[in-house]
Amino acid sequence: MGVDHEGRIARIVDAERLGDAVRELRRAQKMTQADLAAAAGVPRGRISEIEGASRGTSTATVLAVLSALGYEIDLCPAPPTGRLAAYAASFAGP
Repeated sequence: MGVDHEGRIARIVDAERLGDAVRELRRAQKMTQADLAAAAGVPRGRISEIEGASRGTSTATVLAVLSALGYEIDLCPAPPTGRLAAYAASFAGP
């Protein structure tokens, strides 16, 4: 996945990539799942669920885990796909 020079992780578009990013950040900080769980104030099993892309973890838990790692969610527009991409392309110049 990789962290860029500004500390950003590659685009997160699904639970699997979020889990991979959390695992990578945790390992880069030499934290165990138990360490991260304690820092975030959540059960260790929740860290395992996030890293394993399990469904059902609350947004509040994900935000607490990211905060404990020193990260936050930064929303940005996704690139257009499908019909929206075709529509956007119709405005592009030659």
